[in-house]
Amino acid sequence: MYERTKRFAKRFPKHYNVVKELPPSGGSLITKVVVKPALVFEMLEVIFGPYEDLFKDFKWIDDKVTWHRFFDTGKGILTVYDFKGGTSIGSTGEQSPEIKKEAEEFKGALEEAAIIYPKIRALDLKDEIKQDPLRNFLRTFLATYGLLSRAKDAESFLEGLVLYASTIDAHLRYGIILSRQLREKTADYDRNLVFQHGKTYLSERKIHQLALDEKFISKRQFAELSIIYEFRNKAVHRYFISDLEYKELPRYLDRFEKIRDSVAEKIVKLEHRQVKRRIGMIKPADIVTDATSTRNAMAQEHLKIDSDLNVAVVPKRKHMFPREYGPRKDIREVDE
Repeated sequence: MYERTKRFAKRFPKHYNVVKELPPSGGSLITKVVVKPALVFEMLEVIFGPYEDLFKDFKWIDDKVTWHRFFDTGKGILTVYDFKGGTSIGSTGEQSPEIKKEAEEFKGALEEAAIIYPKIRALDLKDEIKQDPLRNFLRTFLATYGLLSRAKDAESFLEGLVLYASTIDAHLRYGIILSRQLREKTADYDRNLVFQHGKTYLSERKIHQLALDEKFISKRQFAELSIIYEFRNKAVHRYFISDLEYKELPRYLDRFEKIRDSVAEKIVKLEHRQVKRRIGMIKPADIVTDATSTRNAMAQEHLKIDSDLNVAVVPKRKHMFPREYGPRKDIREVDE
């Protein structure tokens, strides 16, 4: 969390305390918030910390409500939740004048925060490129996997070709970083490998050579990279002035995928080696795959595709009957 976001979180009223155990059932709607649920969900995570579904052991009859968060105000418990794509605030007990006032104040605070938070996040993302370019670099892995999946489903072969080439280049850069850190016993990395600024850059050809020199790839893989790199250039830059036919792309995409998967496997081994030897930037928590890490990864992924969109990533709830509405576009669900 960067400085602007930290200041934003500190300015929010602090007398609301997160309720960590499911309160007694009952209660009703007090007021509606004129802010989309996905944005409210994200702001609440920034201000109050990670979301935990207190209803995770329940089975739901319908899917009108996707998430709830409960807050103790000192005068009663408020519940903030989405209902059919709108944000609502209710109480869990009798609606006293005091709890109604708390709900209206909470609503006002959320609506005021929603005006400035998107601007703050956009500025922090720009600052991040300068302060921590590796974070942006790693986030892009997640986005490109999703985009590649879409391209495959749509049989958009040329888009797939470009994405595979870009992804392989990124894998090689990351592999060089991990390998160097192990060899040099450091957590430092060359920023030029993860961020290009001005006219100075490391070309793909240079990255191939560095990866070979670092022994991250074999000579056979280096030769294969040269072949598919040349084909990529032909498809992208010389389609009009060469004998290339579009039908050739699927066959080459298979070759791209094989080498991408091969270097990805090596990266996993290097990450585990760093953890085992306690050398480099990879920590035990970085290689754990659970519901929380998956949710965080999905949240990071959408920032690289369209950071203007608010997408809430929530645990998938169990439903007794077929879902009536289905997941909304602003909600991404993950199995617990």
